[in-house]
Amino acid sequence: MQQRRVGTFTMGIVLIFFGFILLISQLKTQNAAIILIKGWPLILVLLGLEVLWRYYTLKDEQTKIKYDILSIIIIGAICATSLGLYVFTQVGVVSRISDMVLNQSYKMDAKVSEFIVDDTVKKLVIDASGLQLNVRTSQNNKVTAQAKACIRANSKEKAQELLQEQEVVYEKEGNTVHMSFNRPISGNISVNEYDIIVPANLEVEVYETSAIKFICQQIQSDWYIFDTGNVDITISENTNVKLIALVENQESLMGNVDWDIDDQDPSGNKDLPGNSKSLRYEATFGSGKNNIYILESGDITANKLL
Repeated sequence: MQQRRVGTFTMGIVLIFFGFILLISQLKTQNAAIILIKGWPLILVLLGLEVLWRYYTLKDEQTKIKYDILSIIIIGAICATSLGLYVFTQVGVVSRISDMVLNQSYKMDAKVSEFIVDDTVKKLVIDASGLQLNVRTSQNNKVTAQAKACIRANSKEKAQELLQEQEVVYEKEGNTVHMSFNRPISGNISVNEYDIIVPANLEVEVYETSAIKFICQQIQSDWYIFDTGNVDITISENTNVKLIALVENQESLMGNVDWDIDDQDPSGNKDLPGNSKSLRYEATFGSGKNNIYILESGDITANKLL
């Protein structure tokens, strides 16, 4: 008695069907996962048709029908593997693995962004949005900013192209210039740090930095540093400035600067933004003509160049 296997023909049809659907999904950007999930009962239909076809074509023969269990298992494995690979592609796992294999890291500086300051501008407001800022002053009449980026790309040219996604935005309102930063949305570029140069004659307010390093030279107006992470200030020689810091405790103050605690009642800090119950410490250099207020920050490191 002969044996005829059932399932081999269905496996061949399923392979063709799955390959065709995945090819169409790649060429026409159709969602293959939805098509395959909704279309899986066709496997049972094909297998049933093959059983009926074998039964009616061989019913007059002394032939025993045997199910090809191995083919059926292979069909299931192929379906699961194909669907799994497609899902990994859709959620970005495959592209991430490709990036890890094909891309390399580049550390690059962006093109310097400039804003010319005319005589009508008196104040600069910097909204750092969690960035680290390296700030210093100059006698020039322009504000400059340069991003430092870490980029993953398959070539230096592609890295430079991604670097163009970052942008420094300047908006003038009356006598005030507002400075903000548009950070790239691509996952292949990280911009967390900017070098900034500010004209010494401007009053400056800085908000929401993750950290700020400030080289203080001859500033000619007051500075306010609000709601920031750690602050690192270097006081240049012959600088006439007073540091005023509101902190919860003296342990937050570091560096070679001698701080003096203000003996006034903490309620006297009400004229300053921040916690009116904080302790007020001061350090004066030269005549202390201009003030640098540090409010609601992390640790403060202040060093004077000797």
